[in-house]
Amino acid sequence: DGGIFLQAPAILELGDVVSVAVNHVDSTICVMTVDYRHYPDQEAIVASWRQSLEADGFTRLEDIGDEEELSSLLCLWPNWEDQDYYCHYRLTMHCKHNAVSATLPPAPNRTLSMGVCAYGSDVHTALATVGGDSFPQIPSSDINGHQEFWSVNRYWDLVGFENTPCNDGGIFLQAPAILELGDVVSVAVNHVDSTICVMTVDYRHYPDQEAIVASWRQSLEA
Repeated sequence: DGGIFLQAPAILELGDVVSVAVNHVDSTICVMTVDYRHYPDQEAIVASWRQSLEADGFTRLEDIGDEEELSSLLCLWPNWEDQDYYCHYRLTMHCKHNAVSATLPPAPNRTLSMGVCAYGSDVHTALATVGGDSFPQIPSSDINGHQEFWSVNRYWDLVGFENTPCNDGGIFLQAPAILELGDVVSVAVNHVDSTICVMTVDYRHYPDQEAIVASWRQSLEA
């Protein structure tokens, strides 16, 4: 049912070792970041952090959304009193494809904030942690327009998530708090739907070889 049969090139010789690997995992981890203070003296530090992210295999996506439609932009909107009507901070999105885990560079300051998401047919659950705290998981199907960006701060909404690749069956991982200097965020896709099976036969059935073949299969099960 959608699997791949790997045909042996020949009968195995004594001592031959077979290696098997799943070469492609449909799992992508994305990071949405914002320098929410925009201190001029911090711009170079945040830019350097993003370059470190890219050096680790993350690719920066084009800006999300249409400038003519503010609600389509990937932004933080204020969510208090009568302020909930405009894009206050644009978010930058980086994604790493075929990834089941990632350790992000240490936070360079207290002005860089982030949300994380994961998507792909092999992604069923995901986990992100920082300093022992877990990022709450929110299925993309539960996000409709405005979503609180931090789990401990209801005053800022994430808007435009529906225009990101994570929206199609992905998972949004909501940051528990604003990052402190040096905080390290770890992300992992907890379950990858990938199974490797081995079909074996003792095609000679020599009586003196049965115990050896049985022992080999026990090693496989171990």
